Amino acid sequence: MRTSVKYALWCGSFVVLLMYAVQYAVDRGLRKSKMQYFATWNDIYSGKINADVIVNGSSRAFLHISPQILDTILHLNSYNLGLDGWGFPMQFARFRIYLQHNKKPRYIIQSIDLDNFEDRKDLYSYRQFLPYLNDREIRDITSRYEGKFTFPEMYFPLFKYNNNLNLVKEGLFCYFNIGKVATNKLYKGFGPRSFAWDSSFERFKAAYPNGTVKPVQENAVREFEQFLNYCRDNDIKVIFVFTPILREELAMEKNAGEIIAMIDGYSKKYNFLFLNYANDTLGADRKYFYNSQHLNAQGAALFTTKLASDLKPFVQAAP
Repeated sequence: MRTSVKYALWCGSFVVLLMYAVQYAVDRGLRKSKMQYFATWNDIYSGKINADVIVNGSSRAFLHISPQILDTILHLNSYNLGLDGWGFPMQFARFRIYLQHNKKPRYIIQSIDLDNFEDRKDLYSYRQFLPYLNDREIRDITSRYEGKFTFPEMYFPLFKYNNNLNLVKEGLFCYFNIGKVATNKLYKGFGPRSFAWDSSFERFKAAYPNGTVKPVQENAVREFEQFLNYCRDNDIKVIFVFTPILREELAMEKNAGEIIAMIDGYSKKYNFLFLNYANDTLGADRKYFYNSQHLNAQGAALFTTKLASDLKPFVQAAP
């Protein structure tokens, strides 16, 4: 009987250790993966970005501002940290993690949109955080949201990859350098989309014929001010940029003027530049957008060229 118990314990311990070993390999492999989920996070954690200019913001940063064009015109090293689907609190967390592994930038282009001061409720696109759950910053920020990681997901081997066998495969292939792995379709974090105009704006108008009011949440405002104070105190110049939006969309956002006025107030208080393209000519033509809030690849190239030219008098080229 004792022998059977010992054997069972030994077998159980071996299986658990094997599962931890597999998770280690998957985590380490995904930290080398070029999947879009992980590409920018991996660049951050590698400590090899060290950009002069960081583009910070949501999907409107991620999709609208090309580091390649910025680098060419401004003669600086830039990188786009834009985070799809997230308001400022998660953007700020990503920036803090960036600073832990990379030198501070000289400039931050902070993309502003009408959702800037809204913190979403759910843990959107949770898979992107899976290989980094041992990072306290990641654990702390993700714990705020509905669908947050459970105790077993954080501490039981391989539990977090339940129903994500494609990620297990990708991680193992990357770790052992075997098989076919994902390729990086981003350039310095930038992900333009050559999509045709979709029907989402028509659905939005039908659902909200009288327009909408964007939330302004206290915690997002508070963290935005913490970010600005940090940048001021550490000699990082912030440049607020409201990238083009379809004018038809802008007209339906009832408190757009108030949010833009808030940013203008911060610009004056901190002596930071504010470039406002809310009424730019690009916003008058749907051919430059794939939906009412996001430029397509053609629109992003035209806009970044204009932005870089407007920035040139205010930034100094790298020595």
